[in-house]
Amino acid sequence: MACRGWPRTHRLTNVPGHHAQDDDPTAVIASIPWSEELGVGFDDVLLVLPEVVIRELDRLKESGNQKTRYRALVTLAVIDKLLDDPDGTVLIRLKHADWDAVAARGGTPRGRVELRVFYDDPVHRPLTDPDAEIIDRALAVQTLAGAPVRLVTMDTGMGLNARRAKLLVRKPAREIETHRVTPVDTSSPAGTA
Repeated sequence: MACRGWPRTHRLTNVPGHHAQDDDPTAVIASIPWSEELGVGFDDVLLVLPEVVIRELDRLKESGNQKTRYRALVTLAVIDKLLDDPDGTVLIRLKHADWDAVAARGGTPRGRVELRVFYDDPVHRPLTDPDAEIIDRALAVQTLAGAPVRLVTMDTGMGLNARRAKLLVRKPAREIETHRVTPVDTSSPAGTA
């Protein structure tokens, strides 16, 4: 879940993003251009990670797909290193101190970025569909915070269902991979070249 601070606009994420090569887990998460990805300009951001996402990552680390397994393992390692206090909020990036100087250099001033886990209440019964559970948790955070939550997802189905639930949705910018199609020579009969 990606959010602006707890009492501010919230963001819910299920995106186990692409990771920078760095031993410092804070640098890994800080390397993601959150302000641009979330469209929040210079506002502070609180990334809220629902417990269901951690369960899904634990499941994906056993995936038969090597790329999926690797991303899940790296993401879990980053989360584990960052959250010494599992109930705390981790500072990922400080707010720019001198916004005028940043703007004068042609940059965009950025707010603070923090991360926390949103654990299930002991009486909460998770839904069987992980996408529906993430949407349910986003609605719970929105109710607790009294502020809008923005769900960040790469999944079209989850995004559509979140919009149906009246949540704000953001799909991170991503280049569309294009595959070159090699033209087939139809001038010679099959089997001859």
